[in-house]
Amino acid sequence: MNREQAGKIADTITKAELAAMFAAAKESITDWDAMCRVNNLTKKHAYDFFYRIVIEGKGREDLYYGGVVNSLIEFGEYYPRPVE
Repeated sequence: MNREQAGKIADTITKAELAAMFAAAKESITDWDAMCRVNNLTKKHAYDFFYRIVIEGKGREDLYYGGVVNSLIEFGEYYPRPVE
């Protein structure tokens, strides 16, 4: 998923859809040491970082939207709805 697609979805995605995406990613990813597409972190560290911001609501409020967008870019293949 690219940044434009992720931005459009981030405007309407629900917390339940985000939780489903993270759950599917957790079950499906086998190489947690692979590097991310959106930052200089491993998938494991990116998952933990974005999960805390997006699902647990930890961190500054202004990080939420960017966290959702970057989560969708990184883990969007596990997003529960088809991407147009």
